[in-house]
Amino acid sequence: MSSLSASDSVLVKELFVSSKTPVQCHLTRAAKHLELDNSVLILNGLGKAINTTIDVALKLQEKFHNTIKLDIQTSTADIKDILEPLNEDDDYEARTQLVRWLGLTVFEMLVHLIALLIFTIFLALRLDDVAFASTSPGSYDIWIVFSPLFVADALCTYFNIIVLIRLYIEGHIKEAIARTIWSSALLFVWALFKELEKMLAVFDFDHTIVDGNSDVEAIGLINPTNLIPERKIFPNNWTQYMQRIFDVLKTIEIPAEQIINVVSSMRPNNGMPKLMRALNENNFDVIVASDSNSLFIYNWLKHSKLTDVVSCVYTNPATVVDNAIKIEPYTVQTKCEWCNTNMCKGAIVEEHVLNTNKKYDKILYFGDGHNDLCPVLKLTKNDIVFPRLGYILDNLLKTHTTPAKVMSWCTGEYIYEFLKSTKLIST
Repeated sequence: MSSLSASDSVLVKELFVSSKTPVQCHLTRAAKHLELDNSVLILNGLGKAINTTIDVALKLQEKFHNTIKLDIQTSTADIKDILEPLNEDDDYEARTQLVRWLGLTVFEMLVHLIALLIFTIFLALRLDDVAFASTSPGSYDIWIVFSPLFVADALCTYFNIIVLIRLYIEGHIKEAIARTIWSSALLFVWALFKELEKMLAVFDFDHTIVDGNSDVEAIGLINPTNLIPERKIFPNNWTQYMQRIFDVLKTIEIPAEQIINVVSSMRPNNGMPKLMRALNENNFDVIVASDSNSLFIYNWLKHSKLTDVVSCVYTNPATVVDNAIKIEPYTVQTKCEWCNTNMCKGAIVEEHVLNTNKKYDKILYFGDGHNDLCPVLKLTKNDIVFPRLGYILDNLLKTHTTPAKVMSWCTGEYIYEFLKSTKLIST
């Protein structure tokens, strides 16, 4: 459609009219051109902009009294009743806005339903993911289900669907693309935060990681056996007893290196190295809490190529002095009746959480002995304890109740398959 000013010599300008731009803006731009001598203004309006174009043309005609020529490339039936200037309060404009609003609302309702469906699926998956951590079916921790990062994921999906589609249908293609790029980056950051979410795996060493007792391996080097000190000499302090063992080993000229090599070559429980690596690769902090000693554990981990898997080792410190092993107690405690005087494993787990300043979503505890009961009793219903089948801890848990889920095991491979089935680890 064009508005023409007749003249022998004309200055032609083409103005594209958009339905989203206020009419007054079009009038201002058009008036600047029509105020020039011998000017011709061509107004182009397509689709939804046709009515706006007619409105602009008729208002220009009222002001400049120039000739209007209509070149309508659509059905005249659509516009024959509105060939008059439109006012802001015009009934037709009100009806148009109402229809536009209703149409968009219906569309948005559909988008909301789709987003709600996605949210429901996410919620179902989240419930399924934490179900195994409950001691009874349907008993879920509401704070775990609606964790902040999970809600952020759902809300991001919910609003991005609405915003992206709305930008697209309104013709803001560049903005929609920019929004997609921004949203992808934001989703990546959220995914990164989820990756940084850590869970904790606590391992005992003797009879858990290794299929045997490292101290017993050292005692077995004493020959003749009548040189082995009686255990009753140190009834409540295993560390002092082991220091006496190391003194005897030095007396019979068994070097510290030989003792360490014997312990380093101990066979792991079937599947334990594989399990520990899998936990480390799936965002678990893997730590060791053991009443053995640092020389034995660190050298065994080095020999088994697991030093990069275990982040912390809590045990009795030991060093080599004059080719003999010297061991000291990890601490001195009298509060815990379940643990030895030199170490409380329950306190160790609590201190680790406090010192690392992490709120672990889940704790897995692997152990076998009497001193493993203390930390197990302090676990929550979202945690899992893995007592070795047939050992002291397994028997104690038959008479002592822990909020955590109890899964007895006989091999590390069994634990690996269980954790894989619960989606805590992946292959």
